[in-house]
Amino acid sequence: VYTEDVRSSSLLSPTIKPLYLHINPYYYVCYDYKYDYFYDYFGVYMRILQWKDYPKPRLRMNQGKWVVDVSYPASIRHMFGNGKGRSKKLTTGTTDKAQADKREMEIAHKIYRLFDAKQLEYAKRNEVQVDNVATDIIYRTAKAFNYNGGNIPDLSPDTDYDVLLAMKTALDGYNEMIENMRPELNEGHIDGIRKAIKKSTSLLDASLQDGSNDPKELFDSIDSLKASFAPINGSFSMEQNVLASKHQIKIVQSY
Repeated sequence: VYTEDVRSSSLLSPTIKPLYLHINPYYYVCYDYKYDYFYDYFGVYMRILQWKDYPKPRLRMNQGKWVVDVSYPASIRHMFGNGKGRSKKLTTGTTDKAQADKREMEIAHKIYRLFDAKQLEYAKRNEVQVDNVATDIIYRTAKAFNYNGGNIPDLSPDTDYDVLLAMKTALDGYNEMIENMRPELNEGHIDGIRKAIKKSTSLLDASLQDGSNDPKELFDSIDSLKASFAPINGSFSMEQNVLASKHQIKIVQSY
């Protein structure tokens, strides 16, 4: 899961391999170290557009002067907020069409650079959100498994690389252990889970609508639902099962 073809502007030195395979905005993947792609907060793949991807400029007359108009690319339109129109316009400062023609590409390039800057700004903003989600899952997973007796290393540049690597290896190992120990469910187990979910959902809906049902009945149904998951959870708690699985998701493994 490691690569030497990336550089980090995040926690680790760019001279060593990252603990988690970085495919998020804080890793550079082009030789000129410009962002090439990233995953947003929801794990959606976002490719950074290049100049060749931008729409061609158009000259338009606006309020008595020629302006250069470039449409926002559809995939990054949301980055410019509401009420910004469908394109970016910059004036040529002239009413002379011949002079405007000469200035068109120079001004178009200014707009392209604005598009570049907005994409990088968006990527960096998502980096913070993704980082927060990833570190929260890592810390919670380590705590759930009482890693190192509760002495959990800090995810910071001051922490020794080998210490962090040992923790990641252990947390990945817990998930592998859970998967290997999980029994095959028969149709009876699956049917029991379905019924427990249906009953708990029905009681919860009734409680939210008019509160007429007995709260004890709802709590008992939730306990039954938890018990129905026992064959899946195995010797680990539900929390441990959930967090070990979350530790494998893209935004954590790409931290």
